[in-house]
Amino acid sequence: MARTRRSVLGVTAASLAGLAGCIGSDPEDLRFRNFTSDRRELTVRIWNERGEQAFDETVELAANFAGEQPEQPTRRGVFTSPGTYEVTAFLPDGPTETANWTVEKRETYHVSVYDGPELTLGELGP
Repeated sequence: MARTRRSVLGVTAASLAGLAGCIGSDPEDLRFRNFTSDRRELTVRIWNERGEQAFDETVELAANFAGEQPEQPTRRGVFTSPGTYEVTAFLPDGPTETANWTVEKRETYHVSVYDGPELTLGELGP
């Protein structure tokens, strides 16, 4: 079959449309935030509905001075399918917080550290 300009443009457009969903549109699954003036070490463990561990990591969070939120770690690819995930987060010197997150679409979830120390777990949105 001879290639025409139209067939080449059609294949190129289809290829680019397929890549559009992959480039720049994949949100972080997890965002870590520190609202304290101290550097913090935070451990987060996540299990899926089958009881398989989907995530287990300790992250270093930069101190937050004068309300300026420094760049903090994010993670992608944690929630590989819709479902309910059990999330446990803890600080070495502080509280442990556990929550169940129902993941239905590409939401971004957060684990935040506040003075006290206090931990919050929640959804930031799509």
